Amino acid sequence: MAKPGLVWAEFAAETGALANDIAGLVERYGFGLVGTIRRDGTPRISAVETHLVNDDLMVVMIPRTRKASDVRRDDRITMQSPVLDAGAPGAEYKLRGRAAIVNDAEARGAVCRAIEARSGWRPEKTWLFLSVLVSEATHFSWSADGGCDLRSWKVGERVERRMLRLDARLGGYRSD
Repeated sequence: MAKPGLVWAEFAAETGALANDIAGLVERYGFGLVGTIRRDGTPRISAVETHLVNDDLMVVMIPRTRKASDVRRDDRITMQSPVLDAGAPGAEYKLRGRAAIVNDAEARGAVCRAIEARSGWRPEKTWLFLSVLVSEATHFSWSADGGCDLRSWKVGERVERRMLRLDARLGGYRSD
């Protein structure tokens, strides 16, 4: 049976450049869009700070929010980098996996220090600290002419690379 996901260090060791490119976006933006599953099974999207700390991809949530309740009930999670310009999206990532609650005081302290250094605030000790266990990852690198260098990976598989191009008449993408 395949693992539910890999901690960031394992994911990076297995995927190399793919993980490095995604890490660059995580560090560049400092936040991402996180998808959780509501009690009724529909998705919830929230903007959340994201940090790579001690080889873990970490997310911290206010404990009494709906997204935190979602994760406690169902640990499946998705993440995506923001797209700031539809005409020139540049690079973006999408991740899928599980959120593992982190209770280790040393790890939580390291996350707090990282958040404070970047954002100037510090989460409370009662907040929900999560390590993202990556089961699927995709990195897109868009060119101005509508081309896309796409690399994707799933647990137990190798990184796959495809070159795509938007075909407006087709209403989708075709292999380049």
